[in-house]
Amino acid sequence: MIDDQRAPVILVVDDEPLVRSTVCEQLQSTGYSVHTAASGDEAYDMISEGVHFDVLLTDVRMPGTIDGFGLVRRVLALLPGARTIVMSGFVGDDHLETRAADRFIGKPFTMARLQRELSDLLTSGAC
Repeated sequence: MIDDQRAPVILVVDDEPLVRSTVCEQLQSTGYSVHTAASGDEAYDMISEGVHFDVLLTDVRMPGTIDGFGLVRRVLALLPGARTIVMSGFVGDDHLETRAADRFIGKPFTMARLQRELSDLLTSGAC
């Protein structure tokens, strides 16, 4: 559960440095605390080592052994009930796995859209 005395923590996972830094800066400017990772492997290592987050926001296609949906599945196995948002610029078969996450956001997206999704997920819980 989220402690009302602290800012919600978002773990942003994206292999594109510009996307990762832009999302991080925008979220921090609106009151969120943010951790970042450049791959699913890096994010999973962070989580396994105890890094706390309230929402995992991950890209789908990234280098390494763990893609975004694999990361969501592993996180949910480790932390049942974790809140997750998957983002992707690809529309191929990715849509078939979107039910693995609480939310799906297509790229490009506006920060207003991301804010709405985060707010809704944090206040209402998982879908």
